Amino acid sequence: MPIYQLSCPIIRKTHLTTDVISLTLQCPQIVAEILPGQFIMIRVRNEVYPLLRRAFSVSRVFPREGWLEIMVQRVGTGSRILLQKEEGEAVDVLGPLGSYFAPQQITGKALLVGGGIGIAPLFFLAQHLQSQQRKFSIIFGGRSHQQIFFLEEFEPAIIPCTEDGSLGEKGLVTEVLVKQLQLDNTATVFACGPNPMLKAVARLCRERGISCQVSMEAPMACGVGVCMGCPVPLSKGGYAYVCKEGPVFPAEMINFEQIPG
Repeated sequence: MPIYQLSCPIIRKTHLTTDVISLTLQCPQIVAEILPGQFIMIRVRNEVYPLLRRAFSVSRVFPREGWLEIMVQRVGTGSRILLQKEEGEAVDVLGPLGSYFAPQQITGKALLVGGGIGIAPLFFLAQHLQSQQRKFSIIFGGRSHQQIFFLEEFEPAIIPCTEDGSLGEKGLVTEVLVKQLQLDNTATVFACGPNPMLKAVARLCRERGISCQVSMEAPMACGVGVCMGCPVPLSKGGYAYVCKEGPVFPAEMINFEQIPG
């Protein structure tokens, strides 16, 4: 698969929550190649600082327009600089990068489990499954209703759950996942979010003999496996690099016991 470095204009900025904004970029070459679960690296400013690119999962694509969408959360210098850019300004984009989900391995229904900003690549996967008329549900968790979005876009497939009970089911995504697996023990699970959530999801699936694919999150410097800065421990021993062998892995490959959090 080719990797492109392109100058991509920002087509649209949309506020999803108080601290999460979606950016729609015009990147037709990348859109033609990218698969659900893959990511892009963005150089937020053409200056020495900040030096390193930032990694972003793709949340949706618009093939006819050649657009792709990312979700940016205000967490540091890089995201702050990127979110200061206006529609029409261009950013330097590298992609598509990394591994991708394997929806062809689905046996029964697909259960997409995401927490917080980690939901992003699962929306791209949902878009793909929707186009293939495959059965799926999205279990989307957040602390409150203010962190839940895209309800209308994927209704009725989306199952919101909040820790404070302000929207959908009250509790954690893992509690909702248990209920869904009781309804369909042939489901295939796809998950992305904080490491503690992924650890819990992987354990639930392992105990029930459910196939599970996880998208791992890690700080990245290069995005292509050169800097060796994003290792995750493997169950068989040794390490894999999230940017190159990942970010998507079969859950059983990852040794979650050695991952902090």
